[in-house]
Amino acid sequence: MLFNGGILPLYLQMRELHLTNTIWSVILASGINVFYFVLARNYFCSLPEALIESAQLDGAGEWKILFSIILPISKPILATLTLFYMVDRWNEWYNALIFIHDNSIIPLQVVLRSIVMESNISSNTSSAQAAVRNFDMGIKMGAVMLTSLPIMCVFPFLQKHFAKGVMVGAIKA
Repeated sequence: MLFNGGILPLYLQMRELHLTNTIWSVILASGINVFYFVLARNYFCSLPEALIESAQLDGAGEWKILFSIILPISKPILATLTLFYMVDRWNEWYNALIFIHDNSIIPLQVVLRSIVMESNISSNTSSAQAAVRNFDMGIKMGAVMLTSLPIMCVFPFLQKHFAKGVMVGAIKA
């Protein structure tokens, strides 16, 4: 199995912070992604400078500008980054496999991986074994569908912001 070069220092860091065997190790392990920062930076650079200047002329402070002007018009990029992060964390199984050893808190993707990987494919084509193989395939496909369902339920609510956020964050004005 291939692994990235940063997994060992990440494991040592999580162990030092006493986060191994907790769900926080999976959430925080890849919390910072440079791609998300690039998208957000490009979006914020595309905002008109005149908007901030006019708010300053009206007497708004930095925090007032951030919470009253910048964040409300940043819904598309925030929804896009939220969806990216959710899908990224939802599909994460490798860090969970390394950091979590308690079976009561393992994420659903690790369970899905174990279901998919435990298939026995035999070369014998008897009808009983073919039926078992088809049943195993049905369980695998059902498990994949059930684990995809939460993301498919969230996506329609973020879809209107998603397309706009990707386009604005990806193209520098």
